[in-house]
Amino acid sequence: MKKHTNCPNCGAPLEIGEVKCPYCGTTYYDLSAIDFDSNEPIFLTIRKNNMLITQKVMPQTFSFEASCDEVFATDSKGNKLMALKTSMTLDTNITFTAIPDKNNRLAVMRNAE
Repeated sequence: MKKHTNCPNCGAPLEIGEVKCPYCGTTYYDLSAIDFDSNEPIFLTIRKNNMLITQKVMPQTFSFEASCDEVFATDSKGNKLMALKTSMTLDTNITFTAIPDKNNRLAVMRNAE
């Protein structure tokens, strides 16, 4: 069983479950445990305003949206010589739908410690 992965920023080894690289400080979350093909619900806990919110959720969608701007270099007659890509972005979109738990609650909130 694999005991570590590598930091996507500096390449240093990261222990499983570690969320911050001890060498460069990059925050890293491995979401590979979420299977968008299985239609199985999962429990998800997030931190917001010093609260931990836990929900039973169904992963719904996962998509990428890529975009970039192009700037053209031209000669004195206006002929395009080359195109430079600028402002390249890749947005990752993940959607979860809450499922009521056995007590018909959509979320459980508690103070973050």
